[in-house]
Amino acid sequence: MIILFTSQEYIEKFSPVGKLVSWDEIEPTAYLVQDNWTQDMLGTNFYVYLQQQYQAQTLTPDEIILVNKIKAAQVHRIAEQCTPFINYQLKNKGLMKQSGDYAESSDLDEVRYIRAELRNRAEFYEQRVLTYLCENSNLYPQYTSNNSDDMKPNQSNNGYDLGGLDII
Repeated sequence: MIILFTSQEYIEKFSPVGKLVSWDEIEPTAYLVQDNWTQDMLGTNFYVYLQQQYQAQTLTPDEIILVNKIKAAQVHRIAEQCTPFINYQLKNKGLMKQSGDYAESSDLDEVRYIRAELRNRAEFYEQRVLTYLCENSNLYPQYTSNNSDDMKPNQSNNGYDLGGLDII
């Protein structure tokens, strides 16, 4: 069972998804993001450990700092991953494009642009999590002593696109 670090209220408050999209449409993506991206960053052992501590409400102050950093990354990754499925949904007649009485659906190029912007934000915050973990690895022995046959922590810096901006 996956314990979500990022709640419905947090996603509604801190992502562009907002309250207008049903939680039923977002929740499966929230689970996917945590299981895929977050577990990849932390490695399975540390990921499971943090979930257990989070559920039991026994996080240390250092773990609370880390989980808050993870939430910032997750909220943008969730928005990025659910964006195409807000406009397009699989129905019994195939892939259908959503439309409303007073709204116009975005075209595929617009969806790609928004996803790229959200991906950049997610990667920025994911990199902050990885940097924080590397700089404070002594605080998280479960992160550095991975004994899992499943996912090991992915500490690679894949970088993120700053949209043509150079940061000095």
